[in-house]
Amino acid sequence: MRTTRWLALGLLGIIGFAAACGGGSGPARRQSLPAPANDYYSSLTAIWAFSDHDVWAVGDRVLHYDGQRWSEVEGPLAGPVFLSALWGLAPDDLWATWGSQIFRWRGQASGWVELDHGISNAPEFNAVWALTPDDYAAGGGDVNWEIIRSKDGVITRAYTHGVTTGIWGANSDDVWAAAESGGFWHWTGGRWSNVEPPSGGGDYPQSVWGFAPDDVWAAGEWGTLDHWDGVAWTPTVLEDADLRAVWGAASDDVWAVGEEGAVWHFDGQSWSSRGGAGWSVFFTGISGSGPDSVWAVGYELNTHGNHGVVYRVR
Repeated sequence: MRTTRWLALGLLGIIGFAAACGGGSGPARRQSLPAPANDYYSSLTAIWAFSDHDVWAVGDRVLHYDGQRWSEVEGPLAGPVFLSALWGLAPDDLWATWGSQIFRWRGQASGWVELDHGISNAPEFNAVWALTPDDYAAGGGDVNWEIIRSKDGVITRAYTHGVTTGIWGANSDDVWAAAESGGFWHWTGGRWSNVEPPSGGGDYPQSVWGFAPDDVWAAGEWGTLDHWDGVAWTPTVLEDADLRAVWGAASDDVWAVGEEGAVWHFDGQSWSSRGGAGWSVFFTGISGSGPDSVWAVGYELNTHGNHGVVYRVR
């Protein structure tokens, strides 16, 4: 179902690109990236910003921004890779997933180092979150849909009824995972439990980000933004906005991005559209290092193929 849906969205994106002449107005500013190895296809899926001069974007390539320009960085393995998730602990400790493997960037001197996670029959990871090398969560799965908690050498798994697409934790005993078609999964110190999505939306969450145990946001399909207040999820439904990622600098400064160039902002009271990048751009990730450094990543569909893009949202 997911493959069919993306093919349909791809066709709509191409049509939208033609209709919009590849343009779109708004504050998001497209970045100049090195040319990809494949002129027809490249894609970026995740982004992480440590600072305004230390930003990473990954997909079928690894890119780094040093405050002046974007440059290509060698991936964790020889040959083609497709990194699907990022989480940063420090500039010399960036986590990335590829298939059932987890890698850590340990700085220029050491490069990429594989994490020996010890998870038997691990799924293909689509999301990762970490506090320390011995305290993290990862999830995904094309077949075995699972969310997995690894803490002090103890591994706890749960079947999520859908691919895990995002993870965020307030602390070691309070971690949320979003699973498309599987709803929300909550780690409360000993096990994973399924939390019902709010009535009227949130059945297909794609990303989760928060600030405290009682202040968590999730973004999903059909323009749904859900907020957890410590007791229940409450939905806000936006019009014409299939959302794929959410990130915030503070409770009154939250951003969500998605398909057809959607960029939305929450000021503590309400959500408003901030323009976008045009109908042909499909955002898949967002990250920032503060209120004045917010970045979005994704891909653009046009008649000449599929190309990874990075935009500066603020």
